[in-house]
Amino acid sequence: MFTHNISVLKQLKSLLFLVIIVIIVYLVKENAQEIITTLHNHTHTLIYAIALSGATLAFQVINFLSLLPLTNSPSFIKTYHIWALANLTNYLGPFQPGLAVRVAYFKSENIPLSVTLQTTLRQLVLSTWIALGLAGAGLFSEQHTIKEIGIGSLIIFIITPFFIRFLVAHPIKFSIFDRISLALKNFNPSFKQLLLVSGQYLCSILNIYVVYHLYGASLAFNDAVLLAVITALSTLLALTPNNVGVQDLLLGYAAHLGGLSTADSISIVLLFRIAHIAACILIYLLTLRKNIVQIT
Repeated sequence: MFTHNISVLKQLKSLLFLVIIVIIVYLVKENAQEIITTLHNHTHTLIYAIALSGATLAFQVINFLSLLPLTNSPSFIKTYHIWALANLTNYLGPFQPGLAVRVAYFKSENIPLSVTLQTTLRQLVLSTWIALGLAGAGLFSEQHTIKEIGIGSLIIFIITPFFIRFLVAHPIKFSIFDRISLALKNFNPSFKQLLLVSGQYLCSILNIYVVYHLYGASLAFNDAVLLAVITALSTLLALTPNNVGVQDLLLGYAAHLGGLSTADSISIVLLFRIAHIAACILIYLLTLRKNIVQIT
């Protein structure tokens, strides 16, 4: 029964991805000339987005290495190289296949699989916790019912550390919570690690905020915070390869709400996607030679 449900879920994800691709192709085809012109006029914006995408990945790598319970962690350059490759690999399918690339790399560095998975879970928990705090702060400044959601996010943000401590002290046997509590045992993030995750989100926020304003969109800073948080959290679902379509829909819809035309909204979506791929390729190539030198 469980295997059947997994199969159905995969089929639904494949169907969703196909529908999204068809919609994107149709919209791009209908506005192709205007999109090309807009992208050409925003070459400097693309360069900025590539730089911020690379910085975001750098913060992720440094944070992951700081979370490893080891005295001698792998070098930043080698890990940055693999991180870029893993991000590119995520475009090959849903469920983040790039994780297998990272696992293989850390195994080659004599780091057990259990340690890699434990550190990955800790990074996800820490990132999600910071995201809840940012979302709560951003939504709290809004009006009407959405403000109540912000209050709820802040409440969850505050009680999460206490919930984790309770989970570690009272693990639920034979459940996913048992594994989580084991991974989070003795997990006390340092101030440096909190700053690293915050720096990761700050890069994403500045990337969105500046790019939208360079396009002439109306986007408040707290809206950029929310957009960065939502797009980051949506990757946890891994519905499509590297969140293609889901993230693009969020960014495009926000651009449309910001007063941009359909063509400009699609242009922004493509710019962020191109920037991410270009940043990963550049990082991979720029660190490749140094990795070869280290190996030889």
